[in-house]
Amino acid sequence: MAGCLVAVALLACFAIVTACGGGDSEAEPVASTAAGDGVTATTTDGDAATATTEGEAAATATTEAEPTSTPTSEPTRTSAEPGPDLPDSPLRAPLRGVFSYGSNENLAQSDAPQGLQNVFARWYRGGGRLIVVYEGLDLDVTGPVCPGAAAFVNNRFEFRTVSPTTVGACDGEPNQQTIASADAGVRICDGVVSYITLIPEDTEGDLYSEVNALPEGEDWFVVHIQVPRNQELPEIDPAILEC
Repeated sequence: MAGCLVAVALLACFAIVTACGGGDSEAEPVASTAAGDGVTATTTDGDAATATTEGEAAATATTEAEPTSTPTSEPTRTSAEPGPDLPDSPLRAPLRGVFSYGSNENLAQSDAPQGLQNVFARWYRGGGRLIVVYEGLDLDVTGPVCPGAAAFVNNRFEFRTVSPTTVGACDGEPNQQTIASADAGVRICDGVVSYITLIPEDTEGDLYSEVNALPEGEDWFVVHIQVPRNQELPEIDPAILEC
């Protein structure tokens, strides 16, 4: 009887070990998927899923770092360029209006005389008056011209004058505007054309700037712009406009 009991006990232990599968089999891998990206990582402890997420962030950063193009059509100045060393002005406007006195009509900007298609007026104050710097105005291209400036106050022009870049450049100017006095008008430094106006620096209203030109063999043209004075203008020393 004792022998039978021992045999039964041995058989029971063998059955239990078999059912439990023993202690030597490896765990099956668990699949972990990063949500929404269709990438599947195989891991047993979650580390691979973390690596996948970090890899996605790296890929995103790479995409954002790709260079983008920046328009460069407008003229810009740097400290290395010739001319007076001037601060940037918040009031800077292109002379986009084009008028032909010969045909008595407004023209497209592309029809402006050579060298006047891309000129900007930058406004400053100094010496108690307002000052215009004509950015992009190359006298070697345009030849002599007749810049001018005025304030538009109470529906009329005030302090309006013109001034020649060389003697005689304003002769015959169609509006026969007042030539600026010797303490005002055109100033040139290293080819950069500026204009000391007769407009008091505290004048409110719109500011008007123009360049009149008489190309050889053609009629008079004017390019111009009128802008509201809605910015605080930087102060400069008028003396630096001549060099």
